[in-house]
Amino acid sequence: MAHKLCSYLGAGITKGSFIRVSDGDRRLSSYEVQIMLSSRGQPRDDEQPVPGTSLGDLNGAAVEALVSQLRVSRPFAFKDLELTTVLRRAKVLVPGQDGGDVVSLTGLLALGSYPQEHFPQLMITFVHYPTPEGAKVAGGERFLEDVPLPGETRTVCENRGPGIRAMLDSLIAAGMSPPQFEDRISSFTVTFPNHSLLSEETVSWIASLGQHGLSDSQCIALALLREQGSLDNRAYRTATGVDSRVATAELQDLVARELLVQAGTRRGAQYRLSPLLDRHPNGPSARTDRRPAILAALGGQTLSRSELSARTGLNDATVRRWLTIMRNEGTIELVGSSPRSRDARYRRTRN
Repeated sequence: MAHKLCSYLGAGITKGSFIRVSDGDRRLSSYEVQIMLSSRGQPRDDEQPVPGTSLGDLNGAAVEALVSQLRVSRPFAFKDLELTTVLRRAKVLVPGQDGGDVVSLTGLLALGSYPQEHFPQLMITFVHYPTPEGAKVAGGERFLEDVPLPGETRTVCENRGPGIRAMLDSLIAAGMSPPQFEDRISSFTVTFPNHSLLSEETVSWIASLGQHGLSDSQCIALALLREQGSLDNRAYRTATGVDSRVATAELQDLVARELLVQAGTRRGAQYRLSPLLDRHPNGPSARTDRRPAILAALGGQTLSRSELSARTGLNDATVRRWLTIMRNEGTIELVGSSPRSRDARYRRTRN
């Protein structure tokens, strides 16, 4: 690994270096190649000498504090050494071009009395990213954006990082998938699904429906229907990017969940939000359990799906959904070889 990176000799190191991404290869940019070349071995950039500096460029109190600390914490290495020897061993002082001592880059930044004299545009940015648990303390407010530097109005640091955690928590709570993060050597990309751009109020409304297992495209459709009233298969595909087969299946699933009602058939089918949502703002699943109706319709008989639909007044898709749920729970059983068969019948489970 000390001699990374590997490349195709015929194209040269700049044009012949690739990185594996998913199931394919991506050619590294020249910048990425240079970054990887510079990372060979142990970096020593902090030991670079700063020409024209000397011990006089350092803050006396800071130097004394460092030396005292080193002599206490690492006595075998520093206890009996005089000041300049301690600073040389700690790489605060390093050899200059003429052989004399000059201050190292890190030494100047850490202990310099005015490092901006040599590096007027150099700065250090510190960012603290809280843990998921830490983000929840004190009402979500944290350890340093409100702490001023002594004698100044500037604060210690900005409050960075909690936005991503809050975003992920909200999307997961609403049953939606999170964005995709792609970290490359020279770039960082975040790809947001369309549903993650919905307003906070809309996301909360979808979560209140109590429907687990909704796809991202179904969430988008619910949001659109809430705003514009109706849509068809083509509008669903345009808004979500899914194909016709998936659109049909997902729309029928929303009908089965009693979130949508369908008017018309085939290409002329239109979909609207179910009136149940107006009657039950928290969603049909929270207050409309169809198990009792189906069990009452069955009684002691063995009935087909169409017969159950006629007796309960529920649409076929809703009956089919609840039959699947109740079969998995073991409260009813299938009489026949397959639920897809026209001869399929259902009855209460016999104990």
